[in-house]
Amino acid sequence: MWPVTATSGRLAGRSLSWQPRAFTAAVLLISSLVSLWLFSPTFWDRLGGDSRAFYAAARVDLRGGDPYSYSQLTAEEAAIDAASGAHPTTTAYGPNPYHYPPLLTRAWATLTPLGDRAFYWANLGVLLLLGLAGFELILTALGWSNRWLARGFFLVSPAMTVALTSGNPSTVLLAAWGGALLAANRNRAVLAGTLLAVGWIKPPVGIPVALALGVAGPGSKRLLAAGFGVGTAVLGLANLLVGPAPTWRWLGSLFEFTATLNPRQAAVIGQCCLTGLPSLFLDAVSLPLAVLTAALVAGGALVFAGRRGLLGRLRPDPRLPLALLTSLALIATPYIHLNDLVLEALPLLPQHRLPCLCLLRGSISRSRCKPASADTVCCWPS
Repeated sequence: MWPVTATSGRLAGRSLSWQPRAFTAAVLLISSLVSLWLFSPTFWDRLGGDSRAFYAAARVDLRGGDPYSYSQLTAEEAAIDAASGAHPTTTAYGPNPYHYPPLLTRAWATLTPLGDRAFYWANLGVLLLLGLAGFELILTALGWSNRWLARGFFLVSPAMTVALTSGNPSTVLLAAWGGALLAANRNRAVLAGTLLAVGWIKPPVGIPVALALGVAGPGSKRLLAAGFGVGTAVLGLANLLVGPAPTWRWLGSLFEFTATLNPRQAAVIGQCCLTGLPSLFLDAVSLPLAVLTAALVAGGALVFAGRRGLLGRLRPDPRLPLALLTSLALIATPYIHLNDLVLEALPLLPQHRLPCLCLLRGSISRSRCKPASADTVCCWPS
């Protein structure tokens, strides 16, 4: 458990910050240019791939159809293409299955009068605000100073850029998780647990990171679990009020996630869309064995961290266990995409006692650091 100061409510430990350098500014500029490039006309046919599925699902739901029916969703997306003059054979995205709760479907339905493209931009604006809010809540919980550099790198990070270009609600999870972290840090464990229940909108991602906060985060574990139960009940009741039938269809669709991990599709999905460690093994072994292998790797990392003194009473920083468990949860889950890695924001922040090295997904980046105090972080988030 993290100690909490009585006056400020912040995590015990030294305040964290980054020291800007010319090299850091150059990296930030390059990242910004790459992110802006993804919004250029070159990629307009790729903008809103997930948002397009949400728009189609909302339209199907408004007509009394079943948004969880892949055939109905496919037909609706084809109708959207026909109405907009696009052709399915030339679009960058094919039809996507839909696995989100009825409550979220109804929320998206309020934006359908805007039309396909305006729906995407309105959805993007909401996701951007939620992402920035979630990141700000994490910085507040860490007691971070000089936040503008961290904000800049988060905004143009690959994960945030993909979340915005696709229109995926990963930032909803980040906002809820960041709020839960801050609430737990301020001894409001019931509120923290209630916010963690938002993870049910995308269980393969939201529940593992919720468990990480429950195990290694601050505050009372019992109260947090109680709050999670309350939040789950409230979310379930709200969806039942929308409609019992779509709620049962949504719960049934959650088991269809495994179809996306079919080893016969792994050559495409495992290398292009999924970023979890199990996706590396899908084309060689069955899904259960792939998940077991990833779990063994994560367990080995925990043992290594424990032997290096990162998890015990003499650990260099009380934030490191949560950072490590959150990162391992995101690595080991079988269904996670690049946009979901916005939840790596906390694991990549409190590295002020670790070597000046950030592991990016798919690459390793180093920065030259001037001599600084132990409070200075000399790396950037991906």
